[in-house]
Amino acid sequence: MSRPWRAIDGYLIGAALPYVLLSLTILSAILLIQQTAKFAEVLGSTETPMHLTLQVAANILPSILIFTLPTSVLVGASTGFGQLGQDSELVAIRAAGVGTFRIIAPLMFLGALLSLLNFYMAFVVSPVAAQNLRDIGLQAALYRLESPVEPRSFYTGMPGKVVYVREGDKERGLWGKIFIQWEEGGGVRLVTARSGRLDFSGEQAELVLEDALLTTLPPGGFEAFAQGAHVTIERSANMRLRDERLDLGRGSLTRRMREREPELDELGWEGLSERRRNSKDPSDRREADIVLHRRLTLSLCPIIFAFFGAGLGLRVVRGGRSKGVLLSLTAMLLYYLLSLAGEQLGRAGTVPPVLGSWLAFCTAVCAGFLLLFTRRWSFALPVYRPAGKLHKTQGVGREAKARGRYVALLGLLDKSIFKSLAANFLLIVSALVSIFLIFTLFELIKFIAAHGAAPSLVLRYLLYLLPFACLAVTPVGALLSSLVTFALMSRRNESVAWWSSGQSVYRFILPCLFFATLLGACVWLLQDKVMPEANRRQNALRGVIRSGGAQAEAQKGRRWVASADSRRIYNYSPSGPGGELSDLVVFNFDREALHLERIYLAPAAAPAAGMTLEMREAEVVDFVGGGVTYAHQSRVAVEAEAFEAFNSGLNRPMEFSFQDLSAYIKALKERGVNVQPLAVALQRRLVEPFLPLVMILVGSPLAFVFGRRGTLLALCFGIGVGLLFLGLMSVAQQVGSSGLISTSLAAWAPPALFSAAGLYMLSRTRT
Repeated sequence: MSRPWRAIDGYLIGAALPYVLLSLTILSAILLIQQTAKFAEVLGSTETPMHLTLQVAANILPSILIFTLPTSVLVGASTGFGQLGQDSELVAIRAAGVGTFRIIAPLMFLGALLSLLNFYMAFVVSPVAAQNLRDIGLQAALYRLESPVEPRSFYTGMPGKVVYVREGDKERGLWGKIFIQWEEGGGVRLVTARSGRLDFSGEQAELVLEDALLTTLPPGGFEAFAQGAHVTIERSANMRLRDERLDLGRGSLTRRMREREPELDELGWEGLSERRRNSKDPSDRREADIVLHRRLTLSLCPIIFAFFGAGLGLRVVRGGRSKGVLLSLTAMLLYYLLSLAGEQLGRAGTVPPVLGSWLAFCTAVCAGFLLLFTRRWSFALPVYRPAGKLHKTQGVGREAKARGRYVALLGLLDKSIFKSLAANFLLIVSALVSIFLIFTLFELIKFIAAHGAAPSLVLRYLLYLLPFACLAVTPVGALLSSLVTFALMSRRNESVAWWSSGQSVYRFILPCLFFATLLGACVWLLQDKVMPEANRRQNALRGVIRSGGAQAEAQKGRRWVASADSRRIYNYSPSGPGGELSDLVVFNFDREALHLERIYLAPAAAPAAGMTLEMREAEVVDFVGGGVTYAHQSRVAVEAEAFEAFNSGLNRPMEFSFQDLSAYIKALKERGVNVQPLAVALQRRLVEPFLPLVMILVGSPLAFVFGRRGTLLALCFGIGVGLLFLGLMSVAQQVGSSGLISTSLAAWAPPALFSAAGLYMLSRTRT
């Protein structure tokens, strides 16, 4: 008697487990790409070693799995049991005398095992991973501080200093043809040297310079020169400058790595329990209490989601997999939104923190019991029927002829495939974007609570984040929608019916090409017209949420610009409405672009004809001939080159439009700055609109090949191919940014390779 029951157990678990694994892979991959991209902006800008980047991905994964594992159990349980109900298998099982508890028992057992796994990750693995992430961030900062200056770019990371290096070897930490402005005691010290390096000894640092010239300007700028102040000059073949500020924060970073107090997300069960008992700050105790109970609820979520998901699946009368996915994702969104609301009520003191943290969990338990033991409820919603299904027709009257003329323009096949593609794409993208935004909320919840961020501020941030989230999941959405559409056609033998009527597989692809063209146009408009402004705003709002204070979208303070030949450096305040510059200082260097030859200081300057700047009431300090001479000129013209290219204040490629990014790269290239990463980002702008087409070309033949064996198998194989494509795109972009291959090859090679593979598989598809 025991063997049939074991067979039923295995069969019921087997009905849900594939969907659990599939949804876990999809959701975890999407969130991992999002989180890794966020860290890559920091790590990539510091040229961090590859092993640190890989460590980041490995340590991000536990926090993602804690979130996606319960969601996957919910989706898998409702989808698997929904399919059993659709195929009337549940009716047969119940007819054999198996009760509701016995049906859901195997799934509850699976949920219990996954709850134990989630508990281990939440209280053991995730705290260690969070601590590792912060250590990696500090190591990346230390790596940057070892040799912070990029040749032909300005570095302002040293307190009170601006460094410009024309030549150098960043890997070895050697600088060549150095210019440093050093503000000290109200005055300004200008250092020029042929070569130099930072020499670290423990937590102390020295700046070692060769063939150096130290010029000290008096306090007060151009007004001081007007009152007769003088300049002093010191020469040295070997100069060593020591200042505690020269450690660039290196000492504080090492102390933080050695002595820093762990944060709440770095504490396990014992640490959180001790913090909530012994902390003197009531808000700290309350926050530790909330974090502890949040991890407990997330740990128990797999078993309760298995219970709730089984109830959803048993109530699905018609609709099968698609309705099970839709209902489970809707329930998941409501659960996490209720969980966030409960935590906020606990923080505000409206309800006890324990009650607020467990509010969503208790609601899910009650809803599960209602679904399982209330017989009046049934999700018998209308089922979507493809437009391409043949209907019974009688006669060929006037109405049928009109329909025939309509089909000639947009046939039943085109309409069916296009409508199915669009519906599946909207459903998949909506679900992925919702998960994307909710995970972002969970990530920011501690900052929202700590700084009391207003709900309107958080909503505005999510609104401006929406374009980026949509663009991030669009390629995956196109891949999954094409897989689902054609796999279901193959599974239902609709494709066989169309092939028997003389339609080839290439005819199936025509509406896909039209859909991909529309989607590519939307992607281009979104990334070029909407995203630059939206990204600037969401980055600024994110800074406000994380810091609790307003942050400017562009870098505050004075701006620095170097000429193309590096013989002139301009320092000025941002231009006014008429293009006028204030407090302008122009540093002219000798023919070697090594030592200062002349300094111009003026309270105001304006663009003039012939690419010049006209300075008014300027003070001129001349170093020609080894001495120092002073002169006052009411008006003087200096070469200005193209200032406007540097007045945008933007510092992230995603905050530029395509045209602005092209102009910015061109201006930087003229000055000898390394623009390889920006050039790869520019090429990616051109590639992005074609990615939906590439994914459809890959997904369609996979669906025809594997769809007959099962939609789930096609989805699994397609997800593997999609992850391989995204990984190859990321590797190619990093290799292109390092200059090992051309920017065009880095951006276009992966899509071209996968498109060719998709077309080959399509040509080999049997019709």
